Amino acid sequence: MAYDQAKHDRSTSVSLPSAREILPYLIETFNPDSFVDVGAGYCNWAHTASELGVQDVAAVDGPWTDLSRIKIPRDRFHVHELDRPLDLGRRFDMALSLEVGEHIRTDASRTFVQSLCRASDLVIFGAATPLQGGFMHINEQWQSYWQTIFADEGYILFDLIRPKFWNNDHVIYYYRQNAFVYVKQDRSDLIGICRAEIAAAPSNPLIDAIHPAKYLEMAGYDVVLMKHLVRKLPGHVLRTAGRKLGLSR
Repeated sequence: MAYDQAKHDRSTSVSLPSAREILPYLIETFNPDSFVDVGAGYCNWAHTASELGVQDVAAVDGPWTDLSRIKIPRDRFHVHELDRPLDLGRRFDMALSLEVGEHIRTDASRTFVQSLCRASDLVIFGAATPLQGGFMHINEQWQSYWQTIFADEGYILFDLIRPKFWNNDHVIYYYRQNAFVYVKQDRSDLIGICRAEIAAAPSNPLIDAIHPAKYLEMAGYDVVLMKHLVRKLPGHVLRTAGRKLGLSR
């Protein structure tokens, strides 16, 4: 899952604004004193949590990370291959892992979820869906796939983030689409907070949504990749093709 600098920069350009929209809500709602981001890249989410007043922040990512560019102190960053079990030797009030699971080998999906559950009773999690497309996406799964694994670990899903941010254009679409709150089933305090949030929220159904069956019928990696291929075609080829087809002068 080795991102080069350019890919990290592109990721930062969307993750940092998204973090500054979503994290204020999560921190106000759950009031965590400690926070860890697993699969953190340059630590945009952990850095934002720190900006919002969380004193105890940490982050985890692989040995490919350019440590000179991370946005939190080096001693708070843990280098770890995320396909392997992770034990930080402590628990945090909130763990977050967004758009990371799709980079994990399928046979390590359960190991990855167990690592997150080992880190916190409150996990903010989302990962790329089938045919979402992206760099080294080797494990794109429906949200229900991950829900089942979390349920096996004794965690309950709460859909707090999607209804609140679905129409927020400052948040990149895949966070709006894929992010859920998972709570350990014996944490009645956290479950109570989640249920109160759902009860207090104004009705905001996800109207503009497509059924997965239709999505899979229409989508395909050939479609997903074609737009990238077209961008790489020399301009004169496109112009020549357009003239042949009578689409340009």
